[in-house]
Order: sequence, then C-alpha cells, then structure tokens
Amino acid sequence: MSSGRIVLSCFWIALAVSACQDADGNRVNMREWWRERTGPDPSEEEPSSDRRVDERLADRATVDPDDGDSTDFADDRQSSNIADTSATPPGRSTDRGPDRSSPTAVHSDVLIINDQIITVSDVLDPIEPQLEASAGRLAPAQYFKRRNAVVRRAVIEAVAERLIWQEAKFLISEQVEPQIMKAVDRLERSDINRHFDGRETRYETHLASIGKQRGEVREALKRKVVVNQYLRDKLVPMVSEPTKRELEKYYRRHIADFSSEPRTELFLIDVPVAMFFKRGQIANERTTAVAREKARAEADAAAAAMDAGEPFEAVAKKYSEGRMKGAGGAYGFVSTRKSPLVERYDPAWERLCRMKPDERSEVFEAHKAFFIVKAGRVESGEGKSFSEAQREIATKIRDQKFVELRANFFQERFDRAHISSLDDFYQNILNAAPKPSMAGPAFP
Repeated sequence: MSSGRIVLSCFWIALAVSACQDADGNRVNMREWWRERTGPDPSEEEPSSDRRVDERLADRATVDPDDGDSTDFADDRQSSNIADTSATPPGRSTDRGPDRSSPTAVHSDVLIINDQIITVSDVLDPIEPQLEASAGRLAPAQYFKRRNAVVRRAVIEAVAERLIWQEAKFLISEQVEPQIMKAVDRLERSDINRHFDGRETRYETHLASIGKQRGEVREALKRKVVVNQYLRDKLVPMVSEPTKRELEKYYRRHIADFSSEPRTELFLIDVPVAMFFKRGQIANERTTAVAREKARAEADAAAAAMDAGEPFEAVAKKYSEGRMKGAGGAYGFVSTRKSPLVERYDPAWERLCRMKPDERSEVFEAHKAFFIVKAGRVESGEGKSFSEAQREIATKIRDQKFVELRANFFQERFDRAHISSLDDFYQNILNAAPKPSMAGPAFP
C-alpha cells in the first residue's frame, strides 16, 4: 500500500447485544453517545485557546538525549495532570456512570476493534495512580466528577489509538523497526527502574499478578511509540510559530514559572517531650514536668556536642528523634517564601528564614519539643526577563499547540467510530476505579 493508508471500516464490538443507541433504539455515533451521558463535549463550548490546551491530555514526545540515533520515537504516556472538564446534564448525578440500558444487558469487560482488544485494565492501569491521588484529597462529589472526566479521556485515547494503529502499522519498514524496538526497550526499562527499583524479578511478578505477559506489554508499548511518531509526522508541520503577542501573553500568565523561589537547606534536631514518658505513664503536671526537663537536657547535650566540634549531622543522628534522624537531620531545601512544613515545624521554619548559610540556632522550645536549627546552602531565587525566557516560552507554546492538535485528532477518530456495548464497558471502568477515602455520599 504505497500511501501507507487503509480505509477504516466501522468497528463493532463482538458482543453486539447492547449497542450505542438513543431512546428510540437508533444507533448513534460516539460523540452523541458521550453527549447523552456526560453533557456537551468541552471542545464544543469554544473555550479560549489557553483553556482548551489545559483541558487536553498533555504529554510531549521527546528524543532520549542518551541515545545517539537520530530518531524521534519516544514515550507517549498520559499526563497525570488532566483538568476536569466533564459537564453533567440537569438531573444526572455526577457521582455515577451511565445507566444500564437494560437489566438483561450484556456486561462487557472488553471492547473489540477489528483484531484489537481493549480491556478495563488497559484503560484503568495508566490512570489509576492519578485517580488514587485524587481520591485521597478530593471530596467525594468532586472526585466522582474528576474520575468521570479522566476515564472519559482514557477511553477516547484507547479507542482512537487502536484506530490510528490500523493505519500507522503499515508504515513500519525493516529499516525503522530496530529504532522502534530501542524506544520500547527504553520505555520498559524506565518503568522497571521507576516502579520496581530496577529489578526484573519484581516486574515479572507484578505482570503475573495482573495476568499479563511481558510480550503483551511490549506490544502495547510498541503501538504507543508508532502511533506517537505517526501523529508527530502528521501534526507537527501544522503547528504554527507563536506570535510576539502570544509569547508576551504566556509570560504574563506564567511569570511564576520563570522565577525560582528563595529557599534554604534545612537541618533540624527535634527532641519531643513525649519521648521521655515511660511506657504506660499517664501525662499529668508532674510527669510532664519531668519529661520536659529530660528533653531539655537532651537538647542541651546536643548543643554542647556541637560547641565541642562535633558535626551537626553526627549529633542529629545521636540526639534527634525527628523523621530525618537517619539522614543527620537533613530535610533538604525548603521555600523561605511560604512554609512547606507542617504546623509543628513553623517556629523552626521562621528561624531558618532569618539565618545565614551554616548558621545554627540556639535550643528553643515549641509545640512540646525542643529544637535546634541549622541553615545549609541559601538560594535567593532569581527571575528570567521576557527576553531571557522567550525561547523557552516558544517551545512551550508549540508543545501546547501540538497537544491540542493531537487531542482533536484523537477525538475526531473516536467520534467517527460506532462501537457496541460501550455503556457497560464504561461503567465497568468506573466500578473498578478507586473509591474516595473521605466521608461523604455513598459510593457509586
């Protein structure tokens, strides 16, 4: 096939009992199906360009700087920062997926697109860490809305990727195959290093626990690499260069991104009074006074040791009871503009903000503990002028335009498809998604 293209036919689910239908039983396309269940597609609302970009899946493919080959094949994973744009029609709850079309509907765990199968885990696995994080910090109603939007995008990505793969796979030549497999190797190794401490055995055990073969996972990575390159070849030439007005607008809106925060390296010795209560001892005025006296003596002994020449880190390992005791009391760099620490450490942070490099505080008491603070390196924080940041801004804007084109391309492919049993598949993903951990309405 000289053009490298194929004619895409309509793709049907093998289990065609429960089709995408309207109230009268007529088949509808994907855009109509989503609009019925989740409200208008955000792309139809004509939001501003910046907002549309923020609402799209965002991940730019880059060339691995460690690889000497001149290839653009690289990772194409979903961003973990997907904005919530799902709208909910009046009368439809935000904390539930679409209603079952019939009590006897077939409950589909897969979508089948020609010879490509999409499982619930294919959609859910990449977004599960993001959903777990949202479930832990959002109120239930907010989480359900966010979950529905993220799942919706993930389904669109999965379906559109398979459709595009039907075209893109015919463009793979013998010459380019080795480059693709090198990109797959890098992606797999990155996952193993990031999530399994670089240990192949742990990775293999994990795959076995979720019922997947390593070859199956590598094929999925290969598909992502090829589809990503196909999209870059097709869409990058369509990305226009940003105008001076666009550059200035971006700089004004994101000026904080072009300035580093002032920060100081924090070293802390933490001696809580509670550490000096005997096991089972009841806290009263007398026992508290005794424990406080012992904690003060311990902190004074630490200060005396440093006065005698012992390094702060060695003294912290011996006397401190803070969570960074094993690291010599080193908490790393902290912002001196706004405290990133929990309230208990606010007095320590306030002293740190006034200190010079290598300066050490006196022993001081706060929140039923005695502290000694030392400042390490101090960074004042610097900002980039518009002229200094202009090249970086241009790259960011081009990336945003590519992301938007990519998302639109995926949406268009998805909208043209007609797929059966999508209701059940979508609901099964929602059912398998993490549940919110905060108290609130009953789970869906």
